[in-house]
Amino acid sequence: MRESPDLRLIETQMHKIQESHIQLSIFGCPCFGLILTNEIDQDGNSILIHVSLIFLQRLTSKVETSPRAIIGLNKNLTNLSDQLLRFYLLSNLPLSQPRQPTHQKHQHNQSHNPQPFLVSTSTPVPTPPPPTIMLNVAIVGANGGMGLALIRAFYATPDVSVIAVLRNQSKLPIDARKQIHTIVEGDATQPDTVQATLSHSPDIVIIAVGSQNTKVPQTIRADVTRAYVDGMRDTTTKLLVVSAVGAGMSGMQTNWFMRTFLLGMVLKHPMQDHSAQETIVRDGLPVEQWLIVRPTELNDNPSKGVYEVQETNKLRSTRICRDDLAKFIVKQVKGEGKLYWGKMVAVTW
Repeated sequence: MRESPDLRLIETQMHKIQESHIQLSIFGCPCFGLILTNEIDQDGNSILIHVSLIFLQRLTSKVETSPRAIIGLNKNLTNLSDQLLRFYLLSNLPLSQPRQPTHQKHQHNQSHNPQPFLVSTSTPVPTPPPPTIMLNVAIVGANGGMGLALIRAFYATPDVSVIAVLRNQSKLPIDARKQIHTIVEGDATQPDTVQATLSHSPDIVIIAVGSQNTKVPQTIRADVTRAYVDGMRDTTTKLLVVSAVGAGMSGMQTNWFMRTFLLGMVLKHPMQDHSAQETIVRDGLPVEQWLIVRPTELNDNPSKGVYEVQETNKLRSTRICRDDLAKFIVKQVKGEGKLYWGKMVAVTW
């Protein structure tokens, strides 16, 4: 008849595993581990002889149980033992010890008490995926053409929550309203609107404001940017500004005709506003806290799914659609691909 495992050996083994963890539970009790007693055959290989279930209760940092209760429990849980054993076999767990050296073989064969060893229960338990980090992104000028493209792009990204900042929410399209989490209504040049935006704890603020009137001097872009820079000085919130190629010295990246006639004459006032906007950002926030994106001429054409990013080199195209620019901004917000924070970059097809 097969001998029962030595209770002292089981107690010793239990002390070794008192800091282990297990996620499996049976009948409402935590299953702490499996004790497998084994003997050594004539070839020195371990043979599985006995399966012991251990149901333990953790009290603070100490494990307390009764070895006698363990042996009694084994008699009534034979079927359950077999099921758990098959579970571990299917999990590719090693149920035998490595082959013993020849000089130790006779020493093991002389022992009449089988020696228990612990099968680790931590290996087959799958590691849960890390929790998804939700990003809060505030879009200032959310009901403009670029703002709506950003709402669509972030809506397709499940781990981003959009805060829409606009002057009149009645002008926000119905489909866009369904794609945002929070609406902040007000004048974005005013401190109370800035504080209302920051009260929702955005990780990044995107300024995408503009004006369709190109014939008179403008300050809307600079005024909004100044208000948000002033409100964000003592925060870690990042600022991404949608400027334009033509602001600052970026006109040199275009051809002579576009630089001289389109940017220098037709779009003179918007470019002056964008240049002032960029200066406020660079002078007001630490370099790691901002990104200035300079798109070429924006349009609403279908997405091509591609774009080119240049810091100082000549641009091969003079246009890009808003949806493709939005895709670039989403990657910068989420930290995917090459990042350009602290820089001024031109984006085009």
